[in-house]
Amino acid sequence: NTPTVAPAPNMDPHPERRSRLGMEQPPEISIPYMSQLAFAEDDFKDALRGALRLDPDVIYGGEINNAETARLCIQAAMTGHLVPATLHANNVNTGLRRLVGDKGMQVPLEDLCADDVLRLAQFQTLLPTLCTECKQPAIPYLSRLQIQAIEDLQIDPMNLFTRFQGSRNPCPHCRGRGIRKRTVLAEVVRPTPDFLEALLHQGVNAAMEVYRGTRRAGFASEDQVGKNAMEHGLYKASIGVICARQLVEEFDVTRHPEVLRKEAARRRQRDHEDRHATIAHRPEPA
Repeated sequence: NTPTVAPAPNMDPHPERRSRLGMEQPPEISIPYMSQLAFAEDDFKDALRGALRLDPDVIYGGEINNAETARLCIQAAMTGHLVPATLHANNVNTGLRRLVGDKGMQVPLEDLCADDVLRLAQFQTLLPTLCTECKQPAIPYLSRLQIQAIEDLQIDPMNLFTRFQGSRNPCPHCRGRGIRKRTVLAEVVRPTPDFLEALLHQGVNAAMEVYRGTRRAGFASEDQVGKNAMEHGLYKASIGVICARQLVEEFDVTRHPEVLRKEAARRRQRDHEDRHATIAHRPEPA
């Protein structure tokens, strides 16, 4: 989890001017200009209270994995501290549900939606990047439904690639693996007043609809505002960076809301044409 959060403090142009305290079980990597404390899980409550008495500018709370940790991190944020922290979830939606849900950590929505408490929510996952020397066109390895879904999302299937599919890959650049490094797919939500209002009064789903309503670019665009991790992956697949076959299978692109909407419209159009065809061929009464 530390590698997820560490880049944020490292982007501070003047880290030496701030008091920064990390609290982990134990620290995974060293973060410059941050005092990192190791402690047992049972000691987190006392450790955080001690940290608050020191009044640092930044408190890295490690992983939020229980209700008490969540409440303490929220309380620290409400008292003016910057509190980057992580938790495990499949996307931002489920992450928020873990925080506020009755079966989760039960953080009061009034606290989470208070001014300057929830400043950023980010989900990220990693996918391998394709070897540029041996990647292959993806179309032969995609189903008709997958290709139709990709086209519905305004992605040209001819621009998509997959990792080497033969029985033996002789490529020396990737040593036969078809992949080289890894790249991030991310969903980054910056809560707006409208987002927080929807979250407070209507719940997580309504708030995420507000976020998705901020999308201003197509799925082949680098602009990721209003998009989820799979849609970020569509962009990276459209420029040949990741395996399109892996993306559409892991995220099931055929179930994307835009794809389902267009398929429903095509179905209505076919039904309309069938009705008109039936009327046109109805025999005249004798």
